[in-house]
Amino acid sequence: MEWGVNMGENERNSINVAPEEYRKFFASYWFLHSALYNLAQGRDNQKKRRFTWAITNYYYSLVFVGRLYSFLVLNKYYRGHSDLAKFYKSNPPINKKIVSFNGREFIEERDTLDKEALVSRLSEFGITERYLTSFGKELKALKDFRNSNTYEAFIIYGQELHSVITTFLVTATDTVRSKTEKFVKDACMVFYNYWYKKNSEVFPKLIHHQWLIDTTLKSLKKQTLDLEYIETLINRGFYFENLYLLGQFGESYSRIYELQKNKTIPQRLQREFEKYCSIEGFEGKQNLIDKIHRQFLKLIK
Repeated sequence: MEWGVNMGENERNSINVAPEEYRKFFASYWFLHSALYNLAQGRDNQKKRRFTWAITNYYYSLVFVGRLYSFLVLNKYYRGHSDLAKFYKSNPPINKKIVSFNGREFIEERDTLDKEALVSRLSEFGITERYLTSFGKELKALKDFRNSNTYEAFIIYGQELHSVITTFLVTATDTVRSKTEKFVKDACMVFYNYWYKKNSEVFPKLIHHQWLIDTTLKSLKKQTLDLEYIETLINRGFYFENLYLLGQFGESYSRIYELQKNKTIPQRLQREFEKYCSIEGFEGKQNLIDKIHRQFLKLIK
């Protein structure tokens, strides 16, 4: 897909951002899109009791989360799955094949990624070294499962202990989905905060173009995957559970968030909240947040 597909020339010219940054923004979103899409595909396979396929989907979802983080901060990521998992799980430098982005194209070469620089930058958004190590351990565990997940092994084991393996896979898939969902939600938060902090004036224009979030949701709908599930996850990462954003804009947004969590809020009020803070409408501006807060106070009274 070309950069800026579905955008007219006037729209592109109205966005004051360097071409290199524009390309990086678009490319980074497709890492996030791939993580979201694989999560949705995994959930669909899990519902259909295709448990080993579902776990594989969840694994690939985390692969793209790992690539997203290092791409955002370092403009590079390990191509090999084993190298990617090892990079997040341990501290020693790994000189392996990477894919680097020079602002125009992706290039393959051998290099070592700077984990200390990655941790330093991501710590601004609440992602710690301990968190990344935990992420690396989960990634490696799923990689090992995927590599040993052979058709013959499951057929042979299933013939002997069918009920045991089924029970195990049901429980394991639920656990993997829950962890993957959290990591993907956090990836949404990091993506949003990285670009918002980098250019708070340009970012809202970029995030709301129809070739971005809307493209992801349309692709899910076309494949009859759970669109609402992914849309809710994006909203959680971008807005509702985005502690960095809450810290930037003070009490107004925090109080709205607390209202939203309150189970006693009428459906009318809940719809009002979703209307003002939806992906399509919310732009992360202080005056808009204050306006939302005033609207809520009126509704409550």
